[in-house]
Amino acid sequence: MDDVLAEAKQQLEVVKEMVAATGEKFVELGPSPVGAGVALAWSESEFIVLSIQGGGNEHQLILTSGVLRDIALIGEPCVPALVACNRKTADNSAYPFYVNELLGLRATGQVVSPEAGQDILIQQKYPLQLLADVQPFFAYCVSRDSLPVQTNQARREFIEGYGVSGTPYIWN
Repeated sequence: MDDVLAEAKQQLEVVKEMVAATGEKFVELGPSPVGAGVALAWSESEFIVLSIQGGGNEHQLILTSGVLRDIALIGEPCVPALVACNRKTADNSAYPFYVNELLGLRATGQVVSPEAGQDILIQQKYPLQLLADVQPFFAYCVSRDSLPVQTNQARREFIEGYGVSGTPYIWN
């Protein structure tokens, strides 16, 4: 397993240097069986997880933020949430939303039980080389003005506009 993640961990070191160059502070995430990551957190509801997966995806940086958690009954997809995710993504595909069926980890890296409901996440993937070459774009992507703004706005829309019930994601 370590061999599969070695390049992901190496690429994460590059990401850490890039984050440090922006002046943002990051928090190390615990070990993961699928990759390596750090998080940037400005408040309980404003955070971004930066991760690199192993197994052939080491050249992509994944930026994730949690919108709502435990949105559906166990084993049942939440149709209003799926419709809302599709509409939000269709309206602005730069910020794609999806329902995550929780394969044991939350966006925060927290291990969860199989009984947990689905979560709504917002996630972007970029070639790491692009972000390294265009530092101002990278700095925006990892800023409080990017995913956290979209996440908080979407959280209100999912609850008030689409009637999706769930618990707001809180960074802990």
